[in-house]
Amino acid sequence: MKKHFRDIPIEDRPREKLKNRGAVQLTSQELMQILLGSGTKEKDVKRLADEIWSVLERRNYRATHEDLRNIHGLGDAKISKILSCVELAVRMRGGWENLDDIKPERVWEALADLRASKKEHFIILYLDSRNREIDREVVSIGTINASIVHPREVFSKAVERSAACIIGAHNHPSNVCEPSDADLAVTKRLVEAGDILGISFADHVIITQDDYYSIREHHDHLFD
Repeated sequence: MKKHFRDIPIEDRPREKLKNRGAVQLTSQELMQILLGSGTKEKDVKRLADEIWSVLERRNYRATHEDLRNIHGLGDAKISKILSCVELAVRMRGGWENLDDIKPERVWEALADLRASKKEHFIILYLDSRNREIDREVVSIGTINASIVHPREVFSKAVERSAACIIGAHNHPSNVCEPSDADLAVTKRLVEAGDILGISFADHVIITQDDYYSIREHHDHLFD
């Protein structure tokens, strides 16, 4: 049974999550809920956000006013706000032209909310065939190891999103960039899983407050 917005505990609702945990912790649908602010009498904000995100995905994030106008509960004001935000995101992100242009510093810049976190967060960035970010998701919180970051969860979500490749990233609260043995083991496991599924694991970037570390750049043999 699908969970309605009213069934979600207050502390797990998007605005509270953003305030207490940072925007990076929210799914794209949750960010859309914040943007919408409210639903309608017939449709709560969660359902409305899910419908909008479904349309955006189908239209490869180039939906028109008319595409969204077909969603019951959306008026011109909210449609204009949504399309403006999508266009701003596209312009600010720019987009990576190809795999060789996926730079670790771009990942570090994109995950600004993660740098000062006191706990380790492992995040997956899902990219389309043109290496534009489709979505991102926190897949584990706490010490990173192979038993916590499981390929099944990482790649099942990549398949759901029709991702062509993914990037892993996690922060080191210690502010030390060098990877642990567990970091390297997780990388190797995800590369191997991606090879089997035909979804490239492009890089694993370690993030600190002031710097970053690309495992691909320093341990490229793991990606062979």
